[in-house]
Amino acid sequence: MNVEIEDLRRYREETQQMNLMRSNSLLDMPGRFQELDIQFKQVKQENALLKESNDELNAQVISTTGVTFSAHLLHSGVSKAASFAAEIETASKDDIMQALRDEEKISVELREYIGHILTRILEHNPSLLEIQPRSKSSSSKSS
Repeated sequence: MNVEIEDLRRYREETQQMNLMRSNSLLDMPGRFQELDIQFKQVKQENALLKESNDELNAQVISTTGVTFSAHLLHSGVSKAASFAAEIETASKDDIMQALRDEEKISVELREYIGHILTRILEHNPSLLEIQPRSKSSSSKSS
């Protein structure tokens, strides 16, 4: 019987300790909520800054690689000194056809390149492609 009484006392003490722990944790909840709310706002602000920084870096990468790659495509295999009229006058039909095929190839590469750029813009920042409506004052000035 003493063993049973001791077991009941231990059970009662454990239950009291659990209730005490629960009440302390309930009292801490408003403070903990405020801490988590502040932390959430900080993380949200940091996330916005990181997204903005990422967008800027993506724009820099696109502009840097875009300019060098497009310049390469535009000037690949084309002599800057020779004009189109001079080429036609001195070239044979085969040379002209080969030049046409080369230009078509460059045109296809440029179209693919522009398609890749547009895809990346659509994935990361589609608002860059939105056309803003003109205001009435600017349209009346251009008329």
